[in-house]
Amino acid sequence: MAGRDVLRGYSWVTVCPGELAQRMGGTAALAASGAFWGIEELPGGGVWLQASEDFADYNEMMRRVFETKAPVLPPGLAEPEPMEEKRYRLVWEKVAWYRPGGQR
Repeated sequence: MAGRDVLRGYSWVTVCPGELAQRMGGTAALAASGAFWGIEELPGGGVWLQASEDFADYNEMMRRVFETKAPVLPPGLAEPEPMEEKRYRLVWEKVAWYRPGGQR
């Protein structure tokens, strides 16, 4: 499916084509949904959508993000992407711990 017809998913951060943002009601409706901590219109017409300020808080927002993006998601049940096998591919530690003088 083409990227201008459906979103690939409902991630913590999404760069959404303008056409799909309009199908979800535009930036005003996206802001009113309460599903996003950050919404920013991009120069090319797309929209930056960030569910929560911190990724660690995304699980709390996931259902609301899903419900808001549902009109532009592919039909049917979601299937996990290969990368999801390990849940998250992140190191959950503070960068400062690895800088000179950093303490844990």
